[in-house]
Amino acid sequence: MASEIVKRLRLLGVPCWYSPHRLTGADQWLDKIGRALKRCTWFAVLLTPRSVRAKWVKHEVQFALQADRYENRVLPLLLQTCQIDQLAWPLLNFQYIDLRGDLNHGCRQAARKILRAPALPPRRGHR
Repeated sequence: MASEIVKRLRLLGVPCWYSPHRLTGADQWLDKIGRALKRCTWFAVLLTPRSVRAKWVKHEVQFALQADRYENRVLPLLLQTCQIDQLAWPLLNFQYIDLRGDLNHGCRQAARKILRAPALPPRRGHR
């Protein structure tokens, strides 16, 4: 399902980095995920009962919640009813996009939120 959501977001003009599409068995996946998290301007997390219990999803969310670059740019995507606080209690205060009903509508909402946001200022030391 995640790959379908990524496909729909890309069709709507949202550039996405999605680890299962970018990593191979021999890659240093932890380093690649870390580089992607530092490079991306938004952090979307797909919420399901399985994802909220996943150790590495928790690490990625904790990174995003602490990184200044993701302030007001963390986007929870609710795919299945779950206990969000199992993943990270601060996410309870975020407005999430509900994908449980009409997936197309939810993806359009997410794309609008991302594409209408003001651009981030350039990071110091980067061009």
